[in-house]
Amino acid sequence: MRPLPVLRHLFQFLNRAPLLLVLLMMSACASTGDPSPAPADPEAKEIKAKDAIDDSGGPEGDLIAEAKQLYEAGMYSLAQEKFQSIKDRFPLGAYGQFAELKVGDCYYFNGEYNEAAKFYEGYLKSYPGSPDSPYIELQGARAHVQSAGGGTGRDRQPLERALALFDGVVERYPGSAYASAAERERGPVVEQLAAYDQLIIDFYKQRGNTAAVEAREKLFAERWSRRLVRAHEQETTPETPLDELPTLSE
Repeated sequence: MRPLPVLRHLFQFLNRAPLLLVLLMMSACASTGDPSPAPADPEAKEIKAKDAIDDSGGPEGDLIAEAKQLYEAGMYSLAQEKFQSIKDRFPLGAYGQFAELKVGDCYYFNGEYNEAAKFYEGYLKSYPGSPDSPYIELQGARAHVQSAGGGTGRDRQPLERALALFDGVVERYPGSAYASAAERERGPVVEQLAAYDQLIIDFYKQRGNTAAVEAREKLFAERWSRRLVRAHEQETTPETPLDELPTLSE
């Protein structure tokens, strides 16, 4: 005998009851739970920025905007990745050259002075005659100075290169804010390099090598006498902050 229609419907309801109970319990939990959002993750801002770096599918304008935001926030490593992405993907685009320049700035402001110096030097070779050359030469000189670490007795080659770049800015861009900054900042470099040469003179004096002392003192006077006077004069010149120098072309 077939079960009555009412019983058949009852059996079907009981078979589905566990699933219905689960759904009801989930609904009750959702309706009675705390509606307030979870506390903000202190790393959320950083994670979001990193995710933005991985998102390289936007147009060039969007990418440069994101790179600038990271740069202005002082997140130089992340900004560098974004600028590098623009340089690689849009080398001939409107922001390709600007992005390449800012990669060097990210190295510099992140304290990676050796890499910054190499990058600025490479930029000058890649874009001779660029309107941004005075800025790049000045930054390259600054990066070499920082990489030298300061103090007599260290490698003088970075200081020699810094002095050459400072001199170039002063000679090629007279009257500009870049030339003013270069002339002031090369003073300490002149003093350090002169101190190197004075150490050599003192060494020969201790050895009693009169001929070497006379030759070195002559070279010292020819190279450093006027420069040292000029360096002392520039010590009173007000400093020009980097953010007050002329805006770079974009």
